[in-house]
Amino acid sequence: MARRRYKKKSRRSKAKSIPVAVMAPIAMMAVNPMKYAISGDVGKAFLELRKNVMGVEWDGSFNPGALVGTYTPIITGVVVHKLANKFGINSYVRRMTGGYLSL
Repeated sequence: MARRRYKKKSRRSKAKSIPVAVMAPIAMMAVNPMKYAISGDVGKAFLELRKNVMGVEWDGSFNPGALVGTYTPIITGVVVHKLANKFGINSYVRRMTGGYLSL
């Protein structure tokens, strides 16, 4: 009886790709706080980041419009990423970028 030959498993972990459709809105959320931090006003940077992430204005009032403006692009990016995986676009983009980027 012939011996079966098995393919050796690779010990390397699968390369992680950066989903651009998800990371771009998160980076846009941090633009204004970074401007304040670079100018040296760290307190205003944290207040602006709090407004973007939690929807709390500088005076302490809650603003749901800030949450919609922040999280709508992120949720849209997650949906685009999932659809790109489903239709095979991400595999094409990964091949073109060497495995580092995906939609």
